[in-house]
Amino acid sequence: MDIKHLKPVLSELSFVGISEVVIEPSETGSLLRGSNADKSLLIFFNVTMSITDKPLGVKNVNALLSRINLFDEEKAAIEVINSSEGNIGILNIKQGRKKASYRCHSPSQIQAPRSMPSDVEINDSNAITFSKEYVDQLNQAISSMSYTGEKEKRTVSIKGNGASIEVTIFDGSDDSFVDEVEISGIDCRGLYDVSPFSKLMKASATHNEGNAIFSISSNGIGLFRVDLLDVVVHPTVA
Repeated sequence: MDIKHLKPVLSELSFVGISEVVIEPSETGSLLRGSNADKSLLIFFNVTMSITDKPLGVKNVNALLSRINLFDEEKAAIEVINSSEGNIGILNIKQGRKKASYRCHSPSQIQAPRSMPSDVEINDSNAITFSKEYVDQLNQAISSMSYTGEKEKRTVSIKGNGASIEVTIFDGSDDSFVDEVEISGIDCRGLYDVSPFSKLMKASATHNEGNAIFSISSNGIGLFRVDLLDVVVHPTVA
């Protein structure tokens, strides 16, 4: 297993808040399936690099990443010990006299989507781009609306009518911030908890010159482009 392939993927998963993941070989490289603790953030994405030739179940992304970070990736190697089930059972990270192990889980024990609707993708026809200036404005609005209402009930609504996109930030009680941004050609509707939506918007902007790039599927599933990965924000129920 190539540490130089595994480490950047784990780093990005950790950055966006994905806490557990299954990495398995695919026809085009490696398929990543995972989630955060409350399943508001999901990953179901193929990367073109080959990471593993056996299914790898990581129950704690930060734990494995922190152990890999103890080593120099230019000098360290990862030894794989397979389980009796045919999955990866143990990862041993080695560099000279140093060694750290990570015990893996069966993929069946990982909270991860088994599939994703085919229209959950970002392409030229459905991509929504919020400029750096607009991302900054929305971050300020989210912060402002957080002073009132109930945290668990705060939402972000995105509605595209083909001519423009309406953004509504609800404070979780009685108040809201509403704005309309001129982005044409997009028909969509999505409602999300503020925290995961905001987290992915910021993560996308960090890796795309300040711009947040995302799409919304016909079922309201949001998908943000980060760096190596596209990450799903699951819609909430009004």
